[in-house]
Amino acid sequence: MSANINVTNPEKKKRILLVAANPSTSTVTQWPVGFWWAELTHPYWAFTEAGYEVGTRTLVDVLNSQSTLFSADRDYANSRYDYILNNLRLRQGAGTLSQALNLAEQRVAEAIAAGGTLLTDDEVLDVMTELLLPQATVLTPNSREARALAPEADNLDACAMALLERGAEFVLITGTHENTRDVANSLYTNRRLIETFSWERLEGSFHGSGCTLASSIAGLLAQGLEPFSAIHEAQEYTWQALAAGYRIGMGQQLPNRLFWARDEQT
Repeated sequence: MSANINVTNPEKKKRILLVAANPSTSTVTQWPVGFWWAELTHPYWAFTEAGYEVGTRTLVDVLNSQSTLFSADRDYANSRYDYILNNLRLRQGAGTLSQALNLAEQRVAEAIAAGGTLLTDDEVLDVMTELLLPQATVLTPNSREARALAPEADNLDACAMALLERGAEFVLITGTHENTRDVANSLYTNRRLIETFSWERLEGSFHGSGCTLASSIAGLLAQGLEPFSAIHEAQEYTWQALAAGYRIGMGQQLPNRLFWARDEQT
């Protein structure tokens, strides 16, 4: 297959962008330098002859494009926030929000008392699937939560497909509640399983592992990491925090999220 064939759209040529980024003056002599015209025209001709669609831009064009992209990302994030907020206000005005929130609060209390997360009420699940899932970049349910969010599915793979259909871009189903030697976390996107991460199962019962994982992913995404790297690094961080976990009294173990600071001090 020729290298210039666009495999995603064969009817459209692959595109090449040439950026003229040489400084107008030398940083050493301060003399005008620019660039040799042949440095631009020769690759332009070579790529065009090979069948590529070639465009040229300056560094200023690139910076302007980046600024436009950042503005679009900001506007998109604001729109997602406004969508959720307006839906909540609509439900509040219709008198259906308070009941759902009260049920959610009750279920959270039951979950804390039971030492884990329980998703059992249809109204609470409806609020989550209608408002939150379509806005999610990465959804991190454990296996029990995945089955509750997609009760029509007959296995965890089918659960992940259903959650992707409802709008989540990535679904990471964690295997802490499964009866396996190691913990297997399965990552899905684009209607398929793309990676299974295996982690040594630690002894004991933990409270806050899922929260640590989800917040770590969110923080790394906010710092600009692409989702796959953020998901992998967050799992490594979470496992280390759990391995360094501690207990207060006779309760469940808690993740030590500052394990890295303790290691530096020692």
